[in-house]
Amino acid sequence: MLEQTLDHLQALVSFDTRNPPRAITTGGIFDYLRDNLPGFNVEVIDHGAGAVSLYAVRGTPKYLFNVHLDTVPDSPHWSADPHVMRRLDDRVVGLGVCDIKGAAAALVAAANASDGDAAF
Repeated sequence: MLEQTLDHLQALVSFDTRNPPRAITTGGIFDYLRDNLPGFNVEVIDHGAGAVSLYAVRGTPKYLFNVHLDTVPDSPHWSADPHVMRRLDDRVVGLGVCDIKGAAAALVAAANASDGDAAF
């Protein structure tokens, strides 16, 4: 499941979700998540001003797992494109990898590894 998580993470990092400028829309990263959560009832809600929520449910889960998808702004000190995930030995680097697109990628991979009830 590690490779699937890293594949999802690479895709999630490629989406520019910096905040500010808080310019996220209901497409882009949310289209990717819709396409990669088969069997889920997915609802994307635009709250305005760049605030968008995704709610994905399969079955009748008892718990909801929550993550955010926006990132801090990038820095001029990046030595490579921050929206291209790089594998460096036993770690990965990219904007949002640790906070918190890595957790989002793991949730998508886990959702695809089972058919049980789940909510994100």
